[in-house]
Amino acid sequence: MVWFLAQQAGLQRLDLLHAAGKETRLAKLTGGKAPDVDWTLIADRINKRFKYKPGKDAFCPSSYLTYEDWFLRALSPATHELCMAQAALADVCAPVQGKAWEQVPSGEMSLKISIIAVSELLRLLDGHRLLQLRLRWPDYHRVHSPVDGKITDVCCCQKDELFPGAESLTIFSFSTAFGLVRLLCIGEWSVQSFVAMAKVGDEVAKMDELGHFDLGSQVILSLPKGADVLFEGSPRLFPGDPIADCGKAKELPREADETTTRNRSFAE
Repeated sequence: MVWFLAQQAGLQRLDLLHAAGKETRLAKLTGGKAPDVDWTLIADRINKRFKYKPGKDAFCPSSYLTYEDWFLRALSPATHELCMAQAALADVCAPVQGKAWEQVPSGEMSLKISIIAVSELLRLLDGHRLLQLRLRWPDYHRVHSPVDGKITDVCCCQKDELFPGAESLTIFSFSTAFGLVRLLCIGEWSVQSFVAMAKVGDEVAKMDELGHFDLGSQVILSLPKGADVLFEGSPRLFPGDPIADCGKAKELPREADETTTRNRSFAE
């Protein structure tokens, strides 16, 4: 209905994109009918509007009959191979595409809408360092393992469960060679919009798929003591990009550094 009314009102192209997104989100939340639109055209316009990278040929499929075809597109075999090569350069890799922030040990951080003291979230997660990656609407929405290890817990928390005011979210706990790593997958505020594929007991390697988001999202990584973050500022990252070393003290050769820079341009 929002999409139809937007068309009838003669809204500008960007407004029509927002209308399509709003009606699609409402349909996903309520189980209603999604708008009947050309999702390949919508995706092309969104990519142009947000200057999205990488190009469509980095994914499968590259044309879309439905919203899910676009939102849940997979990495192409060639892209996945490049991401795997990136992931091998560090102990911890980016699990998603998004903009990264490293949270300082003191102060507050915001999730989707809630705010919590960083020290309190570290206490709840039994962690030492937090990294936050926020996804935009056009970003790739599948989530990959950031580490090599074993999944020891998958906790699906409902709204207010992790702490008062908290969003609904899913927490993966990984036992690794360098300690406990946790990954928070935060979807919509009031409903669980992360679909987990991996389960407790699974042995995973970096870039193994853990699940996907159905709606807007962000992730938070909780890392153990000794983690050395490999980025500065708030870079745009792509799955597999090296983000932390945890005690192995690797020294990357010059050509590996060049590969890292080149491949990271996927998301920059």
